[in-house]
Amino acid sequence: PAEKLLKTIRKHGGNTLVHILLFDVYQSEDVGDNNKSLAFSLKFQSETATLTDLEVDQDVEKILKSLKELNGAIQR
Repeated sequence: PAEKLLKTIRKHGGNTLVHILLFDVYQSEDVGDNNKSLAFSLKFQSETATLTDLEVDQDVEKILKSLKELNGAIQR
């Protein structure tokens, strides 16, 4: 379920993850009969510093790793 993925993203997104939006759900034979492709928009923001690409990339990697390990999600 998408809510389980949202909780994982929130938990592992770090302190600068301020907004998550599920903006697309796709289901077809292309992704498997019992699977769905979900697309999320993530907004990272700090009120005290300018974020670098490296900082955000590290947080995104943590999210992707957690989604895979805890939910069996696969990035397309």
